[in-house]
Amino acid sequence: MNRFLMSSLVASAVLPLLQACGSAAATKTGDDDARGGQSQGAAGQSSGQGGATPAGGAAQAGDAGAAQGGDAGAAQGGEAGQSSAGAGGDPQGGGGSAQAGSAQGGNAQAGSAQGGSAQGGSAQAGAAQGGAGGVPANANLAIVPADAVLSPASGVSPSLPYKALLQSPTAPDKDVTAQAAFTVDPPSFGAFSGATFSAPAGKQGTATVRASGLGLVAATSVTIKPPQVIIGPGAPPDAPTKFGGGPGGPAPSVVYPNDGVLVPPNMNSLEFHFLPGAGQTLFQLEFASKNVSLSVFVGCTPLSSGCVYTPDAAFWKLLANTARGGEPVTYQLKGVNGGAPGQVGVSAARTIQFSTDDLSGGLYYWNSGGTIQRYDFGFPLKAETYLSPASAGGAICVGCHALARNGKLIAAGLNIPSPAVYQVRDVATKALVYSSGAGIPGGNFFSFSPDAGQLLVSDGTKMEIRSSTNGALVAGGSFKGASMPDWSPDGKQIVYARPSSLLPFPAPGISDGRIDVVSWNGSAFGAPKTLVPFAGANNYYPSFSPDDQWIVFNRSPSNRDSMSNASIDDQTGALPDGQLWILPAGGGAPIHLQKGGGDGDQWAKWTPTVQSYEKGPVQWVTFSSRREYGLRLGKQVRTQLWMTAIDPAKAAAGVDPSFPAFWLPFQDLGTGNHIAQWVVKVERKPCGPQGECTGSEVCYKERCVPYKP
Repeated sequence: MNRFLMSSLVASAVLPLLQACGSAAATKTGDDDARGGQSQGAAGQSSGQGGATPAGGAAQAGDAGAAQGGDAGAAQGGEAGQSSAGAGGDPQGGGGSAQAGSAQGGNAQAGSAQGGSAQGGSAQAGAAQGGAGGVPANANLAIVPADAVLSPASGVSPSLPYKALLQSPTAPDKDVTAQAAFTVDPPSFGAFSGATFSAPAGKQGTATVRASGLGLVAATSVTIKPPQVIIGPGAPPDAPTKFGGGPGGPAPSVVYPNDGVLVPPNMNSLEFHFLPGAGQTLFQLEFASKNVSLSVFVGCTPLSSGCVYTPDAAFWKLLANTARGGEPVTYQLKGVNGGAPGQVGVSAARTIQFSTDDLSGGLYYWNSGGTIQRYDFGFPLKAETYLSPASAGGAICVGCHALARNGKLIAAGLNIPSPAVYQVRDVATKALVYSSGAGIPGGNFFSFSPDAGQLLVSDGTKMEIRSSTNGALVAGGSFKGASMPDWSPDGKQIVYARPSSLLPFPAPGISDGRIDVVSWNGSAFGAPKTLVPFAGANNYYPSFSPDDQWIVFNRSPSNRDSMSNASIDDQTGALPDGQLWILPAGGGAPIHLQKGGGDGDQWAKWTPTVQSYEKGPVQWVTFSSRREYGLRLGKQVRTQLWMTAIDPAKAAAGVDPSFPAFWLPFQDLGTGNHIAQWVVKVERKPCGPQGECTGSEVCYKERCVPYKP
């Protein structure tokens, strides 16, 4: 290879990193270049404060209608307290309280949902002390969903699947539904078949749901209301009376979310973007399923060329909490001229569906400002800056990173990955564990072993395993060209990308890539196996699913190298063409994730747990994309984080298992965001009365947190 070609390859690979890290010599990045110039539409973003019409069982402003004061029974010594007063009663103002009695020795608060926030649904079992039956001494049982509110259409019998979770401060939540018995009190309110609750058509009021198992007990409320009405931002109190005209007006259209999307129930910042029909100023979003009959009336909060509705907590409690784990909810948008209503314009019907489980844990991602951001689902507001160049020791930027699945360690590269100096830090304290240098070479991509004891490091020419406590070499120095490694959750396999033509120097990206896998028995590698050969398209950045059964990876049909494919080519104007593909971990035909895919998809990673939805197991993949985000961000303007659901049963049948993707709502629209790395738990710095927290963090329950909930 001549020097000119070698120099060109290095420049094409490293230049985007120089730009992204904010080098003084750089002018602008492809990520932050506002090509297309579409407005972010920050002005007028609605907080979605919904008042309510007093008619038709309306949800009062901020009140999701769950049981107020809901003392749903108590447990003494881990046994269910007997009802002394009965539960239920008529709904008072749409949300009566259910007093289910208590046993001496400690109430199990079911929680109330005042202002739309659900508290409770869990009970601490006194009998659990000592860890009987393998249950941790500080464990508790939790019922999901907590304080559910159902609002079925007239004549419909509602039903709702429940889950029981074993929760402990020292371990991820564990699904123990199969080991729990569910009851409803009073029995006349409804019944359970296994973990699924159902009630007769026409039943209204509030009752207590209990779950017992493993020596633990939990309680929460369930409320059934008539069809609900929310008066949202910009809508007058008499808005429902203005939609009595027949159909035939100009049809409004929904732009976002995408039709058929599947989302976690706690993704509660999802916006609705829409385009009005000619002359329309007042709108009705109408949602319907077996358990949901909900109408939201709003005006037009301007956003770019259309309007946006940002739901509040009351909306999400009525919709997401009720529809979790159930059938898709069908919705339509209707529009009229609020000043002179006549015929009603009606959009095409769309669906939105919710998984059974909330997302938990957190993710860490890199933004084009050169910092690593963190989002904790236990503190659901906005992402926080976790590691900056200053806190990492005066670097230009902190870029490529990997997290141990348990959330305790982070490996992060500094400055330019050619290869980069990297650091391993304790996540909670940010204390340096070790750094490359002094006999430890740098690296570009990393992956921790499942127990976090070892670290895979690739510098673009080789792959090796090092101790995550001191950097000592464990194994490696082989697999020439191996890059972008990912360790399987069971610790037995390592998947990686490898260029077809090897370079004699470290490179931060992959060209002409293929996907290989190699076994690891704890002390030695097996023989490598090619899963996806190079056949004209570049294959790169593979990642194992949390059940070890699937691998997601990127593909560039035009064979662009992985680094330059993250942005628009400044010389040729070529657009990023990264795609998402999935294949069985044991080998097989790859499947293109077309439903979840879009424009310029990169850096796909799985969430660390398998969850469920109406049809069975579901897994989630996050990725970076330059696709259009509704009316807020134009196509190819800036890279943002997106998520798609994956149905493994569909993948096993050889069909596209993905769902339409959705934008992750906690990130900054003004920065390019990449490489979301998930953990089962966000580790935080311990604190006490001495004020050990730094920056804007505060001490809460002996941990430094971004705010007190």
